Amino acid sequence: YKFISSTELVEGYRNQTCIHIRNELEGIVSSGKPTLIIIDEVNRLLENADSKHHDTDMSATALWSFLDKQLKNPNFFFIGTMNSAEKLPLPFKNRINSNSIPF
Repeated sequence: YKFISSTELVEGYRNQTCIHIRNELEGIVSSGKPTLIIIDEVNRLLENADSKHHDTDMSATALWSFLDKQLKNPNFFFIGTMNSAEKLPLPFKNRINSNSIPF
């Protein structure tokens, strides 16, 4: 498993966060072993996805594109923690609702 704080994925230059997200997550699952990724405060990577003044549009796309690729991977599990899901972009909310495991 890998626990990642959302702040660990944020980079200082425009579009570098999406590259870091993609490289970090692809590197984790490349082993082929059963994998659990936990991203703490995942909403910080996604909540300004519709803004042209933030870097999160590309970051959000990188994250949900990665998650889409893992849908048929039986050895992959993802947990994203957040205090509020209100500001999450609709494409991410749809993925949560259609691919979640209820407890």
